[in-house]
Amino acid sequence: MEVQRPRLCASAAITHHALLASHLPDGKCALLAGFATSVLLARLLGGEDYGRYVYALAWGTVLALPAVLGFDRFVVRGIAVYEVSRRWSLMKGLLRRTNQLVLLSGTATAGVGCAVAILFLSRSLRWPFCVAMLFIPFTTLTLIRQGAMQAIGRVVAGQMSEYLIRPIITLGGIGVLEVLGGNSLTATSALAANVAGVAVAFAIGTGLLKRALPAVLKSV
Repeated sequence: MEVQRPRLCASAAITHHALLASHLPDGKCALLAGFATSVLLARLLGGEDYGRYVYALAWGTVLALPAVLGFDRFVVRGIAVYEVSRRWSLMKGLLRRTNQLVLLSGTATAGVGCAVAILFLSRSLRWPFCVAMLFIPFTTLTLIRQGAMQAIGRVVAGQMSEYLIRPIITLGGIGVLEVLGGNSLTATSALAANVAGVAVAFAIGTGLLKRALPAVLKSV
C-alpha cells in the first residue's frame, strides 16, 4: 500500500501551483514549474519519500482554500470600486484588514494541522506535514496580494515572483541539498526548500504591490 501512495497523489504535487495559477489569465508557467519540480523530486527522493512529500504538500494546499476565507475574490471587487470612487482610506483599510484576517486564519489553520500531525501521524509523516503547514499563511497572503494587483490592473507583475523567483529558489534549494548528499534531500528538506521559495517570492511580490499602489495611500 505504501508503494502506491506516490501514484495516487502524483497530481497533488502540482496542486499548489495550480491554486495560484487559477487566479491568472494564463497559469501555464506555474503548472509547468510544478510539473518539473515533481518529476525531479520523484527521481531524487524515491517512492516512499516522494509519497510523503506529495501527501504533505496536498494537505498544505487544500487547507489554504478555506483559510483565505474568500477574501481573495472580495479584494478584487473592493479595491476596484474604491479606486474608481477615490475612497483611498477605505482601500487602505480593506487591504490591511483582509491581510490581518487571512494571516490569523492561516496561522491558526497551520497550528491545528501541526497539532494533528504530532498527535496522530506516524513519525515518518509528522515533520513533512508540519513543514507543509507553513504553506498555508504564505498562500493566503499571496492570494490577497495577487487579488490586489489584479484589481489595479497589474496582473502580470503580480504573478512575476511566483512564476520566476519561487521556481528558481525551490529548484536551487533542492539542487544544493542533492549536492550535499548524506541524505540531506528528504521529503522534509524538499518541502522546506519549497517553503523558502514561497517566502522569498512573497516578500518580493509584497514590495512590488507597495510600489504599484496609488501613492496617495501613504498619506491616508
